[in-house]
Amino acid sequence: MAEDRRKIQNQFLDHELDVLCCTNAFGMGINKPDVRLVVHFHYPRSLNSYLQEIGRAARDGGQGLAVLYYSEEDDRLPAAFIESNYPTAALLRTVLSRMDRERLRPDDEERFMEIMTSAGAGETASRFILEQVRTKREGTAYLSLMDQCLQLIRIRRTEQLEDLGKMRSWMSGKECRRASYLRFFDEKLSDKPPLCCDRCGAGIDDFQRDQSEMRSPGPELNWEKRLSTLLVGRPRD
Repeated sequence: MAEDRRKIQNQFLDHELDVLCCTNAFGMGINKPDVRLVVHFHYPRSLNSYLQEIGRAARDGGQGLAVLYYSEEDDRLPAAFIESNYPTAALLRTVLSRMDRERLRPDDEERFMEIMTSAGAGETASRFILEQVRTKREGTAYLSLMDQCLQLIRIRRTEQLEDLGKMRSWMSGKECRRASYLRFFDEKLSDKPPLCCDRCGAGIDDFQRDQSEMRSPGPELNWEKRLSTLLVGRPRD
């Protein structure tokens, strides 16, 4: 719940938690200068998103590490997300025709979302159509927006798939990750750090924290009591 998420985030910011598992949206809200490690279990849909997300690490200028887990099976997920952003042509025609029949106005958002839900559309696709129906000129039918919407879908989908292709190309590349990353943005690597990337020889062992810096472990605690302590402030009886 929202209250639990807020408590957990505050505990992480206050150094009461060493690890935080979150979505990319939640992670983007973290402004903690000494985050040392960012791990992606699934890869983002674009290099720009990846840069912003790993940018949560080492904001204090210290050493940071970004790790991205990948298998070929993961390729289906980002492409599916892109497709789910937009309605199919059949669904789009159904919704626009129904709005014409019921003479709905775009400011009746609640009714519009009901129609989208009954038609089987997801929230992102619904928001896309809502954005477009609000551009309809007075005296014209909603169905007249059909070609405009389809063209916009093709353009946006193509751009997102191209971004996804660049992300995949970067992951499979063999040269320095920093250099190849910057080249996507028409920049050059001018100063390579000692621990640059895995392509330049850096390994996980290079980032192991000295044992003397590790906090001594506290007494063992039942996980249910530990979770209750984190969320409520005291263990349950």
